Amino acid sequence: MIVEIPDQIIKQSGLSVKEILLKVAWILFQEEKLTLGQAGKLAGLHQFEF
Repeated sequence: MIVEIPDQIIKQSGLSVKEILLKVAWILFQEEKLTLGQAGKLAGLHQFEF
């Protein structure tokens, strides 16, 4: 699945795409919607880094 976020929204957030992915992954992990491995993959990080 591909999720597109308009450039204007990204600019307004003040975050990079990587930071947005990390935040989404962290929230889903905290809510126990994703495992540690899944969240790390979504964030583009190894489990240990995540």
